[in-house]
Amino acid sequence: MRNRIGAVRAMGLRALVVGAAAAGPLFAVAGPAHAAGTVDNSGGRLVISSTTTNNAVTVSVSGTNLVVVDTLTTLSAGGSCTQVDAHTVRCPSAGVADMSAVLGPGSDVFTNNTVLPSLVFLGDGADFFQGGSARDQVSGGGGNDRMSGNGGDDTLLGGAGTTDRASGGSGADACTAEIEDTCES
Repeated sequence: MRNRIGAVRAMGLRALVVGAAAAGPLFAVAGPAHAAGTVDNSGGRLVISSTTTNNAVTVSVSGTNLVVVDTLTTLSAGGSCTQVDAHTVRCPSAGVADMSAVLGPGSDVFTNNTVLPSLVFLGDGADFFQGGSARDQVSGGGGNDRMSGNGGDDTLLGGAGTTDRASGGSGADACTAEIEDTCES
């Protein structure tokens, strides 16, 4: 039984890695030279990408908008999103069905305070992920990561670290980490 679970987890990790490679062009949103990160909403998806630096990203809802704040890195607005200040972008939430984020190397924090499902690649570094109430799929990359899925059927993959910690929360969650809590597989 354990080998079957390991095989399922390995397939999930491969799917996330292949998804990251295929999604690469989605994250090639040009921004001003001074911006270290970009936020765009196109094709029904909120897309957040950043360069090789530390990030502290929070996505939340304000009225009919999604608000993305990165307290550590400057952001640039794309698509129908608008720049609020150097660290804040506001995007209309109408038509947005999910979100994806690629944060790259660095010690990153990502908090999903929405009901949107997310696909998040944290990259190398000591990262922290706090999921929302829907399905979250997270790859921590190298480093010692802490991931909390909260609601939804989450997939939390710690990656190459020695003390990755995954807590699935409610839902049928799949976790791969050295320390797992409330993970069904």
